[in-house]
Amino acid sequence: MKNYDVFLEYFQKRPFGSEMPVLSILSTLPPEDRCRIIERVLELDITNVEAYNKLSMAYIKNNQKNKAFELLKNANKNGNLSNSSYQVLNNKLIELDNNYRGNYGSALGYEQTIEILETKVSSDIKSSHSIFYNIVYNFSKKNLENNSKGFFSKLFGK
Repeated sequence: MKNYDVFLEYFQKRPFGSEMPVLSILSTLPPEDRCRIIERVLELDITNVEAYNKLSMAYIKNNQKNKAFELLKNANKNGNLSNSSYQVLNNKLIELDNNYRGNYGSALGYEQTIEILETKVSSDIKSSHSIFYNIVYNFSKKNLENNSKGFFSKLFGK
């Protein structure tokens, strides 16, 4: 089981959505990881509009379209999302789904995440948000290594 605690510690000190470059770095992770992280963020702050925004998009990119729309609908119904925020986020999801039809260009694995971090993230963002950059980079490296070890132990029975 993956440990997302370091992400939660970061977002407890710096509220989710308060640093947009951090959200861009987070988006380099595979959608399944983003879902797990942001679900936990919402447990800490059930009224964080940006968390609903990013989680609903992560669900869509993780092939959980119905869950994405239900998340927003339930948050609005429970009073955690205003009607105007609900409408904006819901329309954004509809547009995302209509424009990309399942091909969202998300990282499929940790190798891709590492490649994006190393080649696409500007040096300014790497330096100004180095703590979070390193959290995502080290998390990806660790999980890539664990996946490789698991693969070889299955392959060779070790």
